[in-house]
Amino acid sequence: MVEIIGWRDEVLVFAYFLVFSLLFLICLHLGLNATIEKRVSKWLVLCRLSISALVIGKIVQLLRNLHFSWGINLIQALLLIVVMMLIEMGFRRKRLTFGDPHLNLVLEVLSLSVAIITLI
Repeated sequence: MVEIIGWRDEVLVFAYFLVFSLLFLICLHLGLNATIEKRVSKWLVLCRLSISALVIGKIVQLLRNLHFSWGINLIQALLLIVVMMLIEMGFRRKRLTFGDPHLNLVLEVLSLSVAIITLI
């Protein structure tokens, strides 16, 4: 028998994704704008942890809601994985060549839009 998620569970799930989305966006912004390579590495680790928590949360939500809205959760998880790969490329460029401001802006806007889509 499938159990429907109660409103308290939905609030907790929303709070989980909200907290990790905000942590992810803050770490991304601070990491891409850091001037010292040690700080770039520190923010990269925190960014990886927060986006990994988002991906794991989306996969758990996908498995839990397999009968209801699996397509939306699958698309959101795939978008998060694509953004994770783009962030790795952005941080790699930042560490090797001191970054590209245009790429950083595009990456931040894309990450913000994916974070908003994840909250829906």
